[in-house]
Amino acid sequence: DISCLIVSFAIVIMGFAPITIGGLSVGRMVSVLVVLLCARAGGEAGGAVAGVTAGIVMGLSGGDYAYALTAYGFGGMLAGVFNNLGRLGAAGAFIVVNTLSALLTKDINDIYIALFEVFVVSVLFVAIPQSWMTRLRLQYPSLAGGNNPTAQGAMRDRMASISGVLREISEITREVNHR
Repeated sequence: DISCLIVSFAIVIMGFAPITIGGLSVGRMVSVLVVLLCARAGGEAGGAVAGVTAGIVMGLSGGDYAYALTAYGFGGMLAGVFNNLGRLGAAGAFIVVNTLSALLTKDINDIYIALFEVFVVSVLFVAIPQSWMTRLRLQYPSLAGGNNPTAQGAMRDRMASISGVLREISEITREVNHR
């Protein structure tokens, strides 16, 4: 069911990618909003999956592939990590990652548009009324990611989870490098 939802999301976003309003891409803005909502609902895993999906789709739609994958994938994961600080923390983490990604991968003329899109959508995300978030069932997820009721334990569980993901990425990269 989740894979069908992801494929459907990708198809819809690809359709919005070429549409612009005032120079701002509707597809990229919808992608950012979905990534932030998924990070809010699913933590770092939800943000990373939605971010990588959005990054690939935006890259394939004719955008800057390196920027899109880095900014959306890593930004989604960090938005999920900082989810315990609320919507402002998640949006702030996403903005920081997107700013750094844009500075490192984009031409100076394209940086302003990319950052403005992310900023506008982040403000919109923070401004969504809690009653709408509740209707969307995107309420604050339990802080305790594992079975650990303390905030420190929950953070340790999240860091262990992130560490495991990074270890797997390292192993896959090593295998690809040896081939």
